[in-house]
Amino acid sequence: DIAARGIARALAGPLGKELVVENQPGGAAIPASLAVARAVPDGYTLLLAATQHAINPALGAPLPYDPLASFAPIGRISSQPLMLAASSTLGVGSVAELVAAARARPGSLNYASTGVGTSIHLAGAYFAHSARIDVRHVPYRNAADALSDLARGDVHFIFYPYLSVLAQVRSGRLRLLASSAAARSAWAAQIPTLAESGYPECVLPAWQGLLGPAQLPPAVVGTLQTALGRVLKDPAVIAGFAASGTDVFPAGPSEFSAFLASEIARYREIVRISGAQAS
Repeated sequence: DIAARGIARALAGPLGKELVVENQPGGAAIPASLAVARAVPDGYTLLLAATQHAINPALGAPLPYDPLASFAPIGRISSQPLMLAASSTLGVGSVAELVAAARARPGSLNYASTGVGTSIHLAGAYFAHSARIDVRHVPYRNAADALSDLARGDVHFIFYPYLSVLAQVRSGRLRLLASSAAARSAWAAQIPTLAESGYPECVLPAWQGLLGPAQLPPAVVGTLQTALGRVLKDPAVIAGFAASGTDVFPAGPSEFSAFLASEIARYREIVRISGAQAS
């Protein structure tokens, strides 16, 4: 929602039109995606797609749209590192120490998520697989409960966006061990990546991008992509994303299309490893 409103405000200038953000929460973003897939392809109904768009095809339940063919890619917007945050009660200060603690007590440690099949869950499952540690997954219905239990030590670690855990980190209740980004972010330069910590395959940032309905005329795609590319160079927009713990990551239609295809294929394997299924 933060990203959508920020992009909508910024695009109003170059497009000369006000953009209205319509939240359609729930359903793993499937209802919102379907609404855009069925919309008239005139450029007036767009989807702010996120990582879940690439995860949903792997979760078993048939989708009412094709995640690639039903949409016209306009451009990628962002890369949002998920931070590996551990409860201070666990007494670990690095990824190596977390892995050592998990190996010393197989099956005793656990990690929280905001639901089965979410990017938060899959980051934890894939890390556990890569590190060869036996840890339990504890899904929560809402992030507030997950973070509260994490701070108390009822659960031991989580992968979650930086801004959402920052207050608990500053209070000393949580410790940031690593980022799932490909490289350190300027706004969190002190946090090493999982790749630096010995797990180069665990590059799993969340992301966002703009899609329209399939059959969107090339001229409309071009207009929208040009406007999007312009606002993603705006220092104020970049600063706004950084303040929310997100890096601007512009990419045009063809690059974003290839990225989507690769993410869908990658998450099929990660979901297989995790055993996640649609509820």
